[in-house]
Amino acid sequence: MQSRCLSPFCARYLKLCALLLLATAASKYVTIIFLKPPLLDLPDPVFRMPVKILLAVVAAVELLVVLALCLRIPVRLKLGALCLLSSQFLLNRALTGEIHYCHCIGTLLRGVPFVAGKEWLISFAMALFLFLGSTRYLLLLRGGRINDMATAPKVSSSSA
Repeated sequence: MQSRCLSPFCARYLKLCALLLLATAASKYVTIIFLKPPLLDLPDPVFRMPVKILLAVVAAVELLVVLALCLRIPVRLKLGALCLLSSQFLLNRALTGEIHYCHCIGTLLRGVPFVAGKEWLISFAMALFLFLGSTRYLLLLRGGRINDMATAPKVSSSSA
């Protein structure tokens, strides 16, 4: 019998988060390098730097979180990184108080007819998914419901 320390649901959640963050980081870089909309040169209302620089920095941070999700480090660190990143996105949206075109997910969804105008809602839902999921699993870790090892050695037992 083989067992793992990490909940299979948590492991799937972390893989899905890595894919989502990889897609949004790639979309940010595509926007900066190839599309170059004029909005990129305007200052961000919260950080007071050009949106282009902010997108590049956020994409790099997202890629670092994806790397952390792929490494053999404790799950607590992975979930903490997800929680911190998503909470910063949600806080940024709350501080700006604006619903506007999102270049991270908006670029990925451009041209999809039934999504037009809903990019902000989709990016907000993704950030909420990252935040609530990571918070839930952090609370489960704290309560001892799941263990903290991402890739614990498999234990095999055989009955003779």
